[in-house]
Amino acid sequence: MDHTEVIKAAIEQLLDPGFTLYNLEVIPGKREFKIKVYLDKLEDPYGTPNIEDCVKHARAIHLKLLDLVQSKNVPEDYSLEVSSAGAERELKTIAEWERFRKLPLKVQYRKTDRTVQSLVLSYKDANGNNTRWEMVDTKFNRDQGLLNKKQKTLEIVEIPMQEIRYVRIYLNYNSEAIKERG
Repeated sequence: MDHTEVIKAAIEQLLDPGFTLYNLEVIPGKREFKIKVYLDKLEDPYGTPNIEDCVKHARAIHLKLLDLVQSKNVPEDYSLEVSSAGAERELKTIAEWERFRKLPLKVQYRKTDRTVQSLVLSYKDANGNNTRWEMVDTKFNRDQGLLNKKQKTLEIVEIPMQEIRYVRIYLNYNSEAIKERG
């Protein structure tokens, strides 16, 4: 087993309930390994752990890494960073889209004419190789001429799974709503 797999298995065993390992990067350097841990907090609406969560997990991971150094499973010289996966992280699976379905998501995909389109959408469902999304009423979509302020029903957009380039949580939605009300 390589260093990354050893470290990943160790981290996954010691995470508190309600937390998952979103991503792990083990980057070899000339003098030390850099270990970057990205956490996901399942109960948080955006999946973001707070500073205290990161510090607590960093301490536990550091102690486990010291044990792994002693058993020669991890090199002695390393630096450790533990952080949130970030609210704007990429959502890679249907399960993640379903988890964040109540939030507006920025979806970039290739259209049938092979041009790239970015829209703010709400995930509805998937059927086979197709996904269905509902347009979200945002300034981002209106600025592209896709919606107007008087529109009552929002368009359903069907996107083949293989044409989706990325999906991320759209964070500007709340600030847009505040500006429009104010």
